[in-house]
Amino acid sequence: MLILSPVRVASALRAGTLGEDDKVRLVLAWAALQVVFGARSVLEARSWTEVVLMLLYVVAAMAGIVRCYRTNQAGDGRAFIERFVCLGVPSSIWIFGGNLLLSSVLAAMLRAKYGNRPPAPALFTYLIVLPFGSLVIYFAVLQRLLQRVASTPAP
Repeated sequence: MLILSPVRVASALRAGTLGEDDKVRLVLAWAALQVVFGARSVLEARSWTEVVLMLLYVVAAMAGIVRCYRTNQAGDGRAFIERFVCLGVPSSIWIFGGNLLLSSVLAAMLRAKYGNRPPAPALFTYLIVLPFGSLVIYFAVLQRLLQRVASTPAP
């Protein structure tokens, strides 16, 4: 299944064999992922700390996009948006899906051990390390895949 394989998407992009129908399916899946995994609005924040964390997350995401763009430009410099979106969908499924699973397990463990009052270090891991760590991994994977696509000529 193409949507679950960023390496297959990268290979198809490199070879020029990814059809328009596949691209549309990937964009539709990307839109669906935004509904499932998308961040809440800053307007819905419950505290100033939450506003700051949301803004830091956006800044980190922008920095990741810029790094990916520069990686693509250092190669053949073509089709950045197409590559970014098409590679982002299957990568999102694995990375953010894994984050969801890991954070659910961690939340259950914290609730079992501490009830509704986990200690600050545990909250730090749950609220900051997991989301930002997933974002860093996501952009590192995308950067590596973009490098593979942009630097290898089509056969």
